[in-house]
Amino acid sequence: SKYWNPIKATYLPQNIALVIADWKFNGGWKPKYLQHILGIPETNKMDKQTIMSVWEYIQNDPMKEQDLAQKLISRRQKYLESLKTKNKHHKKVPLINYNRGWYNRLNELKESVTENTQENLEKLKQIQNPD
Repeated sequence: SKYWNPIKATYLPQNIALVIADWKFNGGWKPKYLQHILGIPETNKMDKQTIMSVWEYIQNDPMKEQDLAQKLISRRQKYLESLKTKNKHHKKVPLINYNRGWYNRLNELKESVTENTQENLEKLKQIQNPD
């Protein structure tokens, strides 16, 4: 799709793909945000190194995946708080009219990430301890 393919979501863990796709859809996403969190060169491209670094970071651990997703959500919040518009005096001011909606969306994402993590932990338990 228009938002899924450019971020290479098919190759990313579920929670990371969810957070990035939502950010891409709602505007402002740049791969450099993820690259900065991962501590890799900021090429601003969703390249093989970025995808491999995500998998190395989480090491197939649902809790590390949740941690990375939460860091992305926090970075997105900083991005949203940085947005400004010009008021009638042509001074840049924060876009406070949208804050509640943005924060609601970020809280929904946090809840989805937590739910997905719990499901993944249950699946992992079942795999590790079948009957």
